[in-house]
Amino acid sequence: STQSTWGNKMKEFAFSMFLLFACGKVVFFPSTYNEVKDADCVKAYAKRICFRGYQSIGRVDNYLKSNLELAKKLGLSTSIYISPCFYCGHPAKQVEDMVAISRAYSITKIWVFITGMWSDSKEKNLIFLRELIATIKAMGSKPGIYSAEDTWERLFGKENFEFKNLPLWYVFLNDDPNPTDFQPFGGWTKPTAKQYDTNNKTCGVEFDLNSYYESVSYTTSDAADD
Repeated sequence: STQSTWGNKMKEFAFSMFLLFACGKVVFFPSTYNEVKDADCVKAYAKRICFRGYQSIGRVDNYLKSNLELAKKLGLSTSIYISPCFYCGHPAKQVEDMVAISRAYSITKIWVFITGMWSDSKEKNLIFLRELIATIKAMGSKPGIYSAEDTWERLFGKENFEFKNLPLWYVFLNDDPNPTDFQPFGGWTKPTAKQYDTNNKTCGVEFDLNSYYESVSYTTSDAADD
């Protein structure tokens, strides 16, 4: 069946507001570095991690460097994500400020978290996102999109397929790791990852549950290698 096929190709991972991203398991850690108390547990639980690099209040995350040091110490493959501040403006500078720290750790994958409110103008939202994506690429990293269908369509419209060649991490909180519930949007016909549950705990920190589908491939230069 479709569900069992996806199940065989899928690996589970977990994350919370500070994303520990693993190919197999991913933990999204809260944004307090000191809460990561059991490094050995983290290494056993995850192979890849993804930390928040930029906060929606308009600043680089205070714990970005410390968490990247932790990842380096553990030898974990690492990516970061940006929760951009729309009303702060200057999207390129937001990326640049974040990468100024992450560059030293050879970070090549950056997820753009598209959540909450931007503006009522889809065109202004689109211009802002274009600049974020263009800057990520210009700085030598590979972008991916994290969003839910309703958020995407509210901000950019149902007919905007401009970013369909970027990996998609979609949100659907139904306690089911399989992507059989996925409804195409934004030009995406298949997801790279899914967030399906929240408020779990392991390694002494809270995290959300996600699934990562290793079988998904993208055929353009926009694709991001995990």
